[in-house]
Amino acid sequence: MNKRIGIVVTNLAGSGAEKVALSQACLFRKNGYDVVLFLLENIINHDIRECDFPIISLTNRKDTYKFLGKSGDHIYAQLLQTKMNQFGKFDIILSNLPRADRVVKELKHPHKYFIIHISYKAELQKFSTFRAKRKLKLYRYLYENENVITVSHGIINDLDELNIHYKQATTIYNLFDFEDIRKKADETIKIDFDFILAPSAFRKQKRYDVLLDAFAKLKSDIKLVVLAKPNIKLDQMIQERNLQDKVLVLGFQKNPYPLMKHAKLTVMSSDYEGFGMVLAESLIVDTPVVSTDCPTGPNEILTGELSQWLVPVGDSHALAKKMEQALKENITIDQQIIQKFEQTTVLHEYEKLFDKTEQIKGSVAIVVTNLASSGAEKIALTQAKLFKEFGHKVVVFLLDNVKKYDTTDCDFPIEVLTRGKNTYKVFGKLGDHIYAEILQKKMKKYGTFDLVISNLPRADRVVKLLDHPNKYFVIHTSYKTELAKFATRRSEKKEKLYRYLYTDEKIITVANAIVRDFDYLGIKYKEARTIYNPFSFESIREKGEEKIDLDFEYIISPSAFRKEKRYDVMLDALKLVQSPVKLVILANGDPKLDAMIKERELEDRVVILKFQQNPYKYIKNARLLVLSSEREGLPTVMIESLILGTPVVATNCPTGPSEILTGDLARWLVPLGNPQALAEKIDEALNTTIEIDEEILDKFNKNTIYKQFKALF
Repeated sequence: MNKRIGIVVTNLAGSGAEKVALSQACLFRKNGYDVVLFLLENIINHDIRECDFPIISLTNRKDTYKFLGKSGDHIYAQLLQTKMNQFGKFDIILSNLPRADRVVKELKHPHKYFIIHISYKAELQKFSTFRAKRKLKLYRYLYENENVITVSHGIINDLDELNIHYKQATTIYNLFDFEDIRKKADETIKIDFDFILAPSAFRKQKRYDVLLDAFAKLKSDIKLVVLAKPNIKLDQMIQERNLQDKVLVLGFQKNPYPLMKHAKLTVMSSDYEGFGMVLAESLIVDTPVVSTDCPTGPNEILTGELSQWLVPVGDSHALAKKMEQALKENITIDQQIIQKFEQTTVLHEYEKLFDKTEQIKGSVAIVVTNLASSGAEKIALTQAKLFKEFGHKVVVFLLDNVKKYDTTDCDFPIEVLTRGKNTYKVFGKLGDHIYAEILQKKMKKYGTFDLVISNLPRADRVVKLLDHPNKYFVIHTSYKTELAKFATRRSEKKEKLYRYLYTDEKIITVANAIVRDFDYLGIKYKEARTIYNPFSFESIREKGEEKIDLDFEYIISPSAFRKEKRYDVMLDALKLVQSPVKLVILANGDPKLDAMIKERELEDRVVILKFQQNPYKYIKNARLLVLSSEREGLPTVMIESLILGTPVVATNCPTGPSEILTGDLARWLVPLGNPQALAEKIDEALNTTIEIDEEILDKFNKNTIYKQFKALF
């Protein structure tokens, strides 16, 4: 059965990207694919008489629902899904242009690709600061964790520089049907004079001011033919330079190729492009080209000897000089240079991409003690979701049947080794062997695993006994700090266990400082790498939008009630805080915690909401998140708070907080066990407008983290 491909684009108006979408559809159909082209708007300026595939318009006019913003995107997406359902299942969806991308983003489809046709980096530089920030926010939202196809290699570099965290990026050049273009170019034209051709639409970035300034400098008596729709501003530009008798504006042409073929030269003067289709088309019909060297596109077309016809952006003098030179020279166009744009070559690149889509990635077993309410168990679940999202087969194995986290959205198996809690723990090493045998049997049900990841020492004791060539132990806390708090005998016993567990094993630490702790303790691991805990920014922020029923200002502590969290320090600090804010604690109730609150007469200022499946809505609405721990690995609550835009004040534990609160945020770290310093910082933070730089958070983005996990295979 042939693959069915859905191609989505805003409309079929006259610009390059829409033309590319139509070419994609024609190419795939010609090569046996089932193709449907979906338009958001019923605007068709291109010749579609030879298109033997459905072209479906979602609405009858322009911008029908655009003014509704995100609600409009939802409406378009529902219309698109309804139309798609009429054709059955689509194997691949290709989206062209941001308007269409906003709609396709809403679709729940495993194999959708967003084709990026221009340099967003160059585009943003032309906008005001406010508009640029707004646009960048949109692009980060659109392409986060999505598959993107760029029409030039330079665009991938731009996406990376803009910290747009795509899932996968592939460059596939725009395709051209050489035979069809040359056939259409043989049509006759009614122009009987020599001319230079400017086939670009009249838009700001096309820089017709530069082109006309350059053309005015030419000594040659040649004319300029412009294939842009008539425009008052363009007419004014021509008149200001007294070029009315030398410039002919013919408007958009359904078939520009005869004009292109008969031109002495094709010129492009843009500030930025994604690719520069007219350059390739001109070379195909054997017409030389002079172009500005935009950040992306032209320098991937004009290569080899043709690269001499590139000029600096915005330099009309250099452009005029190069045009004059090109008109005098007999320029030979090496067909090998443009072969990479030939449709069969490009089709092969698409088919390679489609084949990759079908390939099964490595399988992952994630082992953890249980899914109780602590951070490490939550991270184990997040690891599983991350691998699954990127196409891996994933199974989570729990030693105990304890699940406090919501697993309803987990589309992977969660296998429990025992029905109760600590079933075989009392048997010590013998119990570890029993767990290991059960784990091995459960794993065999799913075939071979390429990677085993273990979380927490209880699970590590079991995974240690597995005979597997690629297992990693994730270390979530500072063992050095932990051991320092124990009595000598217990500390020695624990250290002996850690030496046994991790000697000659591969470890992953959630903070750089933990590796140094291992070195300090003399634990001879085989390999150590730091991979920060992964976070789905989009999901966290979406959950943060849920409403809460608290009608007072508060600071928040989402940490579990454990000795190392130092709630005594937190409450002592609250007693000293001058601001009248309350403290909301997201920890399960405990008589010791209640006693601490009562001893300090803080019953009216502390609200205990217990463990929450969705803590993000409370964190987002807090004035401040406070952490008072004496040791952490990498405190996830701090990162989650910053993702939600809520400032953080934290004790400067030996590992973790100082790798999160970096740059300007480092001032919100306070010494361990110092309630006075913590209280002062809380008051200061409550009276300061704290800006959270998104760049600081990039290292925790799930796409960044996945690339590091991917290297484990």
